Amino acid sequence: MRIASGRIPAIDTLRGLAALIIIFWHYPFFFGPKPLPSTFAPFYTNGQAAVDVFFVISGFILSYVYLSRISDVSDAWRYVVKRIARLYPLHFVTLIVVGAIFLGLWFIHGHEAYVYSNRNPYHFVLNLLLLQHVGLQQGWSFNGPSWSISTEFWINVAFVVGLLLVKPRRQLVLSLLVVALCTWAITHWGQTWRGGPMWGGWFEHNLARTACGFYAGVAVYMLWRSVPGLPALGELALVLGVGLFLYLISLEPDGPHEMLFGALLTLVAAPLMVFGTATSALLNAVCSSTFGKWIGDISYSIYMWHFPVAAFLVLLGARSAFASHTWLAAVYVAIVLIVATVSYHYLEVPARDWIVGRFTKRSTLVANANS
Repeated sequence: MRIASGRIPAIDTLRGLAALIIIFWHYPFFFGPKPLPSTFAPFYTNGQAAVDVFFVISGFILSYVYLSRISDVSDAWRYVVKRIARLYPLHFVTLIVVGAIFLGLWFIHGHEAYVYSNRNPYHFVLNLLLLQHVGLQQGWSFNGPSWSISTEFWINVAFVVGLLLVKPRRQLVLSLLVVALCTWAITHWGQTWRGGPMWGGWFEHNLARTACGFYAGVAVYMLWRSVPGLPALGELALVLGVGLFLYLISLEPDGPHEMLFGALLTLVAAPLMVFGTATSALLNAVCSSTFGKWIGDISYSIYMWHFPVAAFLVLLGARSAFASHTWLAAVYVAIVLIVATVSYHYLEVPARDWIVGRFTKRSTLVANANS
Protein backbone atom coordinates (compact mmCIF):
# COMPACT_ATOMS: atom_id res chain seq x y z
CA MET A 1 0.00 0.00 0.00
CA ARG A 2 1.31 3.47 -0.90
CA ILE A 3 -0.32 6.51 0.61
CA ALA A 4 0.45 9.64 -1.35
CA SER A 5 -0.26 11.99 1.52
CA GLY A 6 -1.81 12.06 4.98
CA ARG A 7 -1.51 9.61 7.81
CA ILE A 8 -0.77 5.90 7.65
CA PRO A 9 -3.55 4.36 9.79
CA ALA A 10 -1.73 1.15 10.76
CA ILE A 11 1.33 3.07 11.97
CA ASP A 12 -0.88 5.19 14.24
CA THR A 13 -2.57 2.07 15.61
CA LEU A 14 0.79 0.37 16.21
CA ARG A 15 1.90 3.38 18.23
CA GLY A 16 -1.27 3.18 20.33
CA LEU A 17 -0.79 -0.53 21.01
CA ALA A 18 2.83 0.10 22.00
CA ALA A 19 1.61 2.68 24.52
CA LEU A 20 -0.77 0.11 26.03
CA ILE A 21 2.10 -2.38 26.36
CA ILE A 22 4.04 0.23 28.34
CA ILE A 23 1.11 0.47 30.78
CA PHE A 24 1.37 -3.26 31.50
CA TRP A 25 5.15 -3.07 31.84
CA HIS A 26 4.93 -0.31 34.45
CA TYR A 27 1.90 -1.64 36.35
CA PRO A 28 3.89 -3.81 38.84
CA PHE A 29 6.21 -0.86 39.58
CA PHE A 30 3.21 1.35 40.31
CA PHE A 31 0.86 -1.02 42.13
CA GLY A 32 2.62 -4.28 43.03
CA PRO A 33 1.11 -7.67 42.07
CA LYS A 34 0.56 -8.42 38.38
CA PRO A 35 -3.06 -9.01 37.36
CA LEU A 36 -3.62 -11.84 34.86
CA PRO A 37 0.10 -12.74 34.94
CA SER A 38 -0.15 -15.57 32.42
CA THR A 39 -2.16 -13.62 29.85
CA PHE A 40 0.10 -10.59 29.83
CA ALA A 41 3.36 -12.32 30.79
CA PRO A 42 5.47 -10.96 27.87
CA PHE A 43 4.36 -7.39 28.58
CA TYR A 44 5.24 -7.69 32.27
CA THR A 45 8.55 -9.36 31.46
CA ASN A 46 9.98 -6.97 28.92
CA GLY A 47 7.29 -4.54 27.84
CA GLN A 48 9.75 -1.67 28.07
CA ALA A 49 10.89 -2.75 24.59
CA ALA A 50 7.78 -1.03 23.21
CA VAL A 51 9.66 2.25 23.69
CA ASP A 52 12.12 1.12 21.02
CA VAL A 53 9.16 0.57 18.71
CA PHE A 54 8.20 4.21 19.39
CA PHE A 55 11.64 5.36 18.28
CA VAL A 56 11.51 3.40 15.02
CA ILE A 57 8.00 4.72 14.31
CA SER A 58 9.19 8.26 15.00
CA GLY A 59 12.09 7.96 12.54
CA PHE A 60 9.78 6.54 9.89
CA ILE A 61 7.02 9.14 10.32
CA LEU A 62 9.28 12.19 10.50
CA SER A 63 11.07 11.00 7.36
CA TYR A 64 7.70 10.41 5.67
CA VAL A 65 6.57 13.93 6.49
CA TYR A 66 9.76 16.02 6.32
CA LEU A 67 12.47 14.30 4.30
CA SER A 68 11.80 16.29 1.14
CA ARG A 69 10.44 19.40 2.85
CA ILE A 70 13.50 20.75 4.68
CA SER A 71 15.61 22.89 2.37
CA ASP A 72 16.65 25.90 4.48
CA VAL A 73 16.81 27.28 8.00
CA SER A 74 13.25 28.64 7.77
CA ASP A 75 11.94 25.14 7.04
CA ALA A 76 14.02 23.78 9.92
CA TRP A 77 12.57 26.40 12.28
CA ARG A 78 9.01 25.43 11.36
CA TYR A 79 9.91 21.79 11.93
CA VAL A 80 11.31 22.50 15.41
CA VAL A 81 8.25 24.59 16.30
CA LYS A 82 6.00 21.73 15.26
CA ARG A 83 8.01 19.23 17.33
CA ILE A 84 7.78 21.50 20.37
CA ALA A 85 4.06 22.00 19.75
CA ARG A 86 3.59 18.24 19.53
CA LEU A 87 5.64 17.26 22.58
CA TYR A 88 5.92 20.12 25.05
CA PRO A 89 2.39 21.18 26.13
CA LEU A 90 1.44 17.72 27.39
CA HIS A 91 4.88 17.23 28.91
CA PHE A 92 4.56 20.54 30.79
CA VAL A 93 1.05 19.85 32.09
CA THR A 94 1.87 16.32 33.27
CA LEU A 95 5.04 17.63 34.95
CA ILE A 96 3.00 20.14 36.95
CA VAL A 97 0.37 17.52 37.79
CA VAL A 98 2.98 15.04 39.01
CA GLY A 99 4.65 17.75 41.12
CA ALA A 100 1.29 18.54 42.74
CA ILE A 101 0.62 14.85 43.41
CA PHE A 102 4.02 14.46 45.07
CA LEU A 103 3.18 17.40 47.34
CA GLY A 104 -0.12 15.71 48.14
CA LEU A 105 1.67 12.48 49.05
CA TRP A 106 3.92 14.44 51.37
CA PHE A 107 1.06 16.28 53.11
CA ILE A 108 -1.29 13.27 53.41
CA HIS A 109 1.07 10.36 53.93
CA GLY A 110 4.13 12.11 55.33
CA HIS A 111 6.37 11.09 52.45
CA GLU A 112 6.88 11.97 48.82
CA ALA A 113 8.68 8.83 47.66
CA TYR A 114 6.79 7.10 44.90
CA VAL A 115 8.69 5.26 42.17
CA TYR A 116 10.89 8.15 40.99
CA SER A 117 13.17 9.60 43.64
CA ASN A 118 14.67 12.77 42.12
CA ARG A 119 12.05 15.41 42.84
CA ASN A 120 14.08 18.53 43.56
CA PRO A 121 14.28 21.99 41.92
CA TYR A 122 17.29 20.97 39.85
CA HIS A 123 15.47 18.07 38.21
CA PHE A 124 12.32 20.16 37.85
CA VAL A 125 14.29 22.69 35.78
CA LEU A 126 15.81 19.88 33.71
CA ASN A 127 12.29 18.64 32.98
CA LEU A 128 11.13 22.15 32.04
CA LEU A 129 13.94 22.33 29.47
CA LEU A 130 13.45 18.76 28.17
CA LEU A 131 16.92 17.94 29.51
CA GLN A 132 15.81 15.38 32.08
CA HIS A 133 17.57 12.47 30.42
CA VAL A 134 20.49 13.73 28.35
CA GLY A 135 23.28 13.15 30.86
CA LEU A 136 22.71 16.01 33.31
CA GLN A 137 20.34 14.07 35.55
CA GLN A 138 21.05 12.06 38.69
CA GLY A 139 18.38 9.49 37.93
CA TRP A 140 14.69 9.22 37.04
CA SER A 141 12.56 12.20 38.03
CA PHE A 142 8.97 13.45 38.19
CA ASN A 143 6.98 11.93 35.30
CA GLY A 144 9.59 9.23 34.77
CA PRO A 145 8.37 7.88 31.40
CA SER A 146 9.01 11.33 29.90
CA TRP A 147 12.71 10.40 29.75
CA SER A 148 12.09 9.21 26.20
CA ILE A 149 10.48 12.53 25.27
CA SER A 150 13.70 14.23 26.34
CA THR A 151 16.00 11.98 24.31
CA GLU A 152 13.66 11.86 21.32
CA PHE A 153 13.31 15.64 21.12
CA TRP A 154 17.04 16.20 20.91
CA ILE A 155 17.48 13.39 18.38
CA ASN A 156 14.66 15.03 16.38
CA VAL A 157 16.67 18.27 16.41
CA ALA A 158 19.78 16.38 15.26
CA PHE A 159 17.67 14.88 12.46
CA VAL A 160 16.70 18.26 11.02
CA VAL A 161 20.32 19.43 11.23
CA GLY A 162 21.22 16.34 9.21
CA LEU A 163 18.55 17.21 6.65
CA LEU A 164 20.13 20.65 6.21
CA LEU A 165 23.64 19.26 5.83
CA VAL A 166 23.03 16.05 3.86
CA LYS A 167 21.00 15.79 0.67
CA PRO A 168 17.83 13.64 0.85
CA ARG A 169 19.19 10.97 -1.49
CA ARG A 170 22.08 10.39 0.92
CA GLN A 171 19.93 10.12 4.03
CA LEU A 172 19.93 6.32 3.78
CA VAL A 173 23.72 6.24 4.02
CA LEU A 174 23.65 8.70 6.92
CA SER A 175 20.99 6.72 8.79
CA LEU A 176 22.85 3.43 8.36
CA LEU A 177 26.07 5.06 9.59
CA VAL A 178 24.30 6.42 12.68
CA VAL A 179 22.70 3.03 13.39
CA ALA A 180 26.05 1.26 13.01
CA LEU A 181 27.86 3.78 15.23
CA CYS A 182 25.20 3.71 17.96
CA THR A 183 25.00 -0.10 17.89
CA TRP A 184 28.78 -0.33 18.24
CA ALA A 185 28.79 2.24 21.07
CA ILE A 186 25.98 0.52 23.00
CA THR A 187 27.53 -2.93 22.71
CA HIS A 188 31.03 -1.60 23.45
CA TRP A 189 30.31 0.70 26.39
CA GLY A 190 26.85 -0.26 27.61
CA GLN A 191 26.09 -2.88 30.23
CA THR A 192 22.72 -3.67 28.62
CA TRP A 193 20.92 -2.49 25.49
CA ARG A 194 18.26 -0.55 27.37
CA GLY A 195 20.13 1.23 30.12
CA GLY A 196 22.97 1.47 32.54
CA PRO A 197 25.43 4.02 33.94
CA MET A 198 26.40 7.01 31.85
CA TRP A 199 29.42 6.35 29.70
CA GLY A 200 32.49 8.01 31.13
CA GLY A 201 30.25 9.49 33.78
CA TRP A 202 28.70 12.02 31.40
CA PHE A 203 27.21 10.52 28.21
CA GLU A 204 23.66 9.23 28.50
CA HIS A 205 23.28 5.67 27.22
CA ASN A 206 19.67 6.20 26.19
CA LEU A 207 20.58 8.97 23.76
CA ALA A 208 22.42 6.35 21.71
CA ARG A 209 19.53 3.92 22.14
CA THR A 210 17.06 6.54 20.93
CA ALA A 211 19.24 7.52 17.96
CA CYS A 212 19.67 3.88 17.00
CA GLY A 213 15.93 3.21 16.88
CA PHE A 214 15.10 6.56 15.28
CA TYR A 215 17.58 6.21 12.43
CA ALA A 216 16.57 2.59 11.93
CA GLY A 217 13.12 4.06 11.29
CA VAL A 218 14.59 6.54 8.81
CA ALA A 219 16.25 3.65 6.95
CA VAL A 220 12.97 1.69 6.95
CA TYR A 221 11.21 4.68 5.39
CA MET A 222 13.84 4.98 2.67
CA LEU A 223 13.42 1.28 1.88
CA TRP A 224 9.62 1.47 2.02
CA ARG A 225 9.63 4.42 -0.38
CA SER A 226 11.80 2.62 -2.92
CA VAL A 227 10.24 -0.87 -2.82
CA PRO A 228 7.17 -1.50 -5.03
CA GLY A 229 3.93 -1.75 -3.08
CA LEU A 230 3.61 -5.51 -2.73
CA PRO A 231 0.88 -6.34 -0.17
CA ALA A 232 2.25 -9.84 0.36
CA LEU A 233 5.63 -8.39 1.32
CA GLY A 234 3.95 -6.23 3.93
CA GLU A 235 2.01 -9.10 5.45
CA LEU A 236 5.15 -11.29 5.59
CA ALA A 237 7.21 -8.54 7.22
CA LEU A 238 4.42 -7.91 9.72
CA VAL A 239 4.07 -11.57 10.71
CA LEU A 240 7.81 -12.01 11.08
CA GLY A 241 8.20 -8.76 13.00
CA VAL A 242 5.34 -9.38 15.43
CA GLY A 243 6.43 -12.98 16.00
CA LEU A 244 10.01 -11.96 16.74
CA PHE A 245 8.87 -9.07 18.93
CA LEU A 246 6.62 -11.30 21.07
CA TYR A 247 9.38 -13.89 21.39
CA LEU A 248 12.01 -11.34 22.43
CA ILE A 249 9.84 -9.59 25.02
CA SER A 250 9.02 -12.95 26.60
CA LEU A 251 12.69 -13.37 27.51
CA GLU A 252 14.07 -12.20 30.84
CA PRO A 253 15.39 -8.65 30.41
CA ASP A 254 18.54 -9.34 32.44
CA GLY A 255 19.48 -12.62 30.77
CA PRO A 256 22.96 -13.38 29.45
CA HIS A 257 22.05 -12.45 25.88
CA GLU A 258 20.15 -9.24 26.66
CA MET A 259 22.41 -7.12 24.46
CA LEU A 260 21.81 -9.36 21.45
CA PHE A 261 18.07 -9.52 22.07
CA GLY A 262 17.88 -5.72 22.43
CA ALA A 263 19.70 -5.24 19.15
CA LEU A 264 17.46 -7.76 17.38
CA LEU A 265 14.35 -6.04 18.67
CA THR A 266 15.45 -2.52 17.68
CA LEU A 267 17.14 -3.40 14.39
CA VAL A 268 15.05 -6.33 13.15
CA ALA A 269 11.70 -6.87 14.90
CA ALA A 270 10.58 -3.23 15.18
CA PRO A 271 11.66 -2.30 11.63
CA LEU A 272 9.86 -5.35 10.23
CA MET A 273 6.69 -4.37 12.13
CA VAL A 274 6.86 -0.76 10.97
CA PHE A 275 7.55 -1.76 7.36
CA GLY A 276 4.74 -4.31 7.51
CA THR A 277 2.19 -1.95 9.03
CA ALA A 278 3.03 0.73 6.47
CA THR A 279 2.80 -1.71 3.53
CA SER A 280 -0.10 -4.02 4.40
CA ALA A 281 -3.25 -2.90 2.58
CA LEU A 282 -5.40 -5.19 4.72
CA LEU A 283 -4.03 -3.88 8.00
CA ASN A 284 -4.35 -0.25 6.95
CA ALA A 285 -7.97 -0.89 5.97
CA VAL A 286 -8.66 -2.47 9.38
CA CYS A 287 -6.83 0.30 11.25
CA SER A 288 -8.85 2.98 9.46
CA SER A 289 -11.67 1.98 11.81
CA THR A 290 -12.89 4.23 14.60
CA PHE A 291 -10.95 2.21 17.18
CA GLY A 292 -7.74 2.25 15.16
CA LYS A 293 -7.86 6.00 14.67
CA TRP A 294 -8.82 6.63 18.31
CA ILE A 295 -6.04 4.54 19.85
CA GLY A 296 -3.53 6.13 17.48
CA ASP A 297 -4.71 9.66 18.27
CA ILE A 298 -4.42 9.22 22.03
CA SER A 299 -1.18 7.20 22.04
CA TYR A 300 1.00 10.08 23.25
CA SER A 301 -1.51 11.02 25.96
CA ILE A 302 -1.67 7.37 27.10
CA TYR A 303 2.09 7.34 27.47
CA MET A 304 2.32 10.67 29.29
CA TRP A 305 -0.68 10.24 31.60
CA HIS A 306 -0.24 6.63 32.70
CA PHE A 307 2.15 7.52 35.55
CA PRO A 308 0.29 10.63 36.79
CA VAL A 309 -2.95 8.61 36.91
CA ALA A 310 -1.22 5.82 38.84
CA ALA A 311 0.31 8.31 41.29
CA PHE A 312 -3.09 9.96 41.81
CA LEU A 313 -4.73 6.60 42.52
CA VAL A 314 -2.00 5.83 45.08
CA LEU A 315 -2.59 9.25 46.63
CA LEU A 316 -6.26 8.29 47.04
CA GLY A 317 -5.33 4.93 48.60
CA ALA A 318 -6.54 2.81 45.68
CA ARG A 319 -4.03 0.02 46.33
CA SER A 320 -5.86 -0.92 49.52
CA ALA A 321 -9.36 -0.06 48.28
CA PHE A 322 -9.53 -2.94 45.77
CA ALA A 323 -9.60 -6.55 46.93
CA SER A 324 -8.64 -7.71 43.45
CA HIS A 325 -5.72 -6.35 41.43
CA THR A 326 -7.57 -7.36 38.29
CA TRP A 327 -10.29 -4.86 39.12
CA LEU A 328 -7.72 -2.23 40.09
CA ALA A 329 -5.95 -2.74 36.77
CA ALA A 330 -9.23 -2.51 34.84
CA VAL A 331 -10.19 0.74 36.59
CA TYR A 332 -6.68 2.13 36.13
CA VAL A 333 -6.54 1.40 32.39
CA ALA A 334 -10.07 2.76 31.90
CA ILE A 335 -9.18 6.02 33.66
CA VAL A 336 -5.96 6.35 31.63
CA LEU A 337 -7.91 5.92 28.39
CA ILE A 338 -10.57 8.45 29.44
CA VAL A 339 -8.00 11.01 30.59
CA ALA A 340 -5.96 10.45 27.43
CA THR A 341 -9.01 11.00 25.22
CA VAL A 342 -9.96 14.23 26.99
CA SER A 343 -6.33 15.33 26.96
CA TYR A 344 -5.98 14.76 23.22
CA HIS A 345 -9.07 16.77 22.30
CA TYR A 346 -8.82 19.58 24.84
CA LEU A 347 -5.08 19.93 25.46
CA GLU A 348 -2.88 18.35 22.80
CA VAL A 349 -4.68 19.50 19.66
CA PRO A 350 -5.62 23.06 20.77
CA ALA A 351 -2.16 23.74 22.24
CA ARG A 352 -0.40 22.33 19.18
CA ASP A 353 -2.51 24.35 16.77
CA TRP A 354 -2.04 27.56 18.78
CA ILE A 355 1.76 27.21 18.98
CA VAL A 356 2.14 26.27 15.32
CA GLY A 357 -0.18 29.06 14.18
CA ARG A 358 1.50 31.69 16.32
CA PHE A 359 5.16 30.90 15.72
CA THR A 360 5.23 29.56 12.18
CA LYS A 361 3.12 32.48 10.97
CA ARG A 362 5.61 34.87 12.54
CA SER A 363 8.56 33.11 10.89
CA THR A 364 6.78 33.24 7.52
CA LEU A 365 6.22 36.99 7.84
CA VAL A 366 9.85 37.55 8.75
CA ALA A 367 11.00 35.43 5.80
CA ASN A 368 8.75 37.38 3.43
CA ALA A 369 10.01 40.68 4.81
CA ASN A 370 13.61 39.63 4.22
CA SER A 371 13.03 38.33 0.70
